[in-house]
Amino acid sequence: MPHVPPPLGIRRVGIPGHAKQKRAVETAPKKALPDGRIRGAAVNGTSNRLVKSLAPEQAELWRQVERLWELAARKDANLIRQALHPDYTGWDTNAPMPHDREAAIASVAADAPRLVRYDLEPLSIRLYDGSVGIVHYRYRATVESADSNQVQVTGKWTEVYTRHGSGWLMVAVSGRPSGEGAADEAAWLLDQAGAPGGAAGSRGVDAALSVLIAACTSVEQPGWLAFRRALWPHCPEGEHLREMTQSLAGPGRHAQFMAYAEESLPAGFIEVSLRSDHVNGTESSPAAFVEGLYVTPALRRHGVARRLVSRAAEWAAERGCSELASDTGLANSLSRRVHKALGFAETERVVFFRKMLAVGDR
Repeated sequence: MPHVPPPLGIRRVGIPGHAKQKRAVETAPKKALPDGRIRGAAVNGTSNRLVKSLAPEQAELWRQVERLWELAARKDANLIRQALHPDYTGWDTNAPMPHDREAAIASVAADAPRLVRYDLEPLSIRLYDGSVGIVHYRYRATVESADSNQVQVTGKWTEVYTRHGSGWLMVAVSGRPSGEGAADEAAWLLDQAGAPGGAAGSRGVDAALSVLIAACTSVEQPGWLAFRRALWPHCPEGEHLREMTQSLAGPGRHAQFMAYAEESLPAGFIEVSLRSDHVNGTESSPAAFVEGLYVTPALRRHGVARRLVSRAAEWAAERGCSELASDTGLANSLSRRVHKALGFAETERVVFFRKMLAVGDR
């Protein structure tokens, strides 16, 4: 259940491409040997070998970690509720705020993506006075979305437990998935699939996050150039500035909006234009078109993109448009899901061709 938002880096051809899917990891979690050791795992930093024996209470606590992952894979919300302390708090450090117990339980909804495989590697298991336990571990997981797309994610977590009767209750978790690109998509799917510790949708956070939408009036607009660089990293700065200047010079046909969290923290931006030429999938002209949309990773999945798209739609409607269009690559399943979540409907698919010509060909 690690909470990681999906990448919202929609550009002219959609969200930037992801790395190729990695090979799936082994299906079974680590099993304790009769003497309390864990096969193929690591404790206190020793990896890829038979590790030192665990004390019985350490082995018992590690089995609870495994059990939570098993419950997440089964989407057993009732047993997950029983395994979390009523005052449980979790924090994926990519998110701006922690989540609570109800948000963690909500992440195992029946329609959420499926946790297919996982591999857990304990690094440190410490008990204090027999009543408090702290576990540090690494994980690898493969998650399958509703369209059968499988991706892999890795990460590190620290979990805190308190003794409850003869068992353990999770009190807190903190950490985050690792990597960029494909790992971002996998982390979002893992969040949705309900691996231990996270929260789908970070319920309760949106209401607490104040977002201000402001029109860009200068190339000096705080955050605009930096976010453009993040979305289109291969574009030279001079070209960014030329495009920004040209857009500002045509307010009737171009608009740029910045989102600021808590009034001053740059959170994202959107660029929209009016297109009078044919726009695939639309039935009217001119049509408004999303040229770029970006939300900073730490503030994704908190309604920022939706607010930006809503403001762009208002701007388009004020200019007589009845449609707001966008596009993405055929292979970019994540971008398609993001578009649909933002209210876009798929209209058509296009394949482009080219033929290379030798010099002098007519």
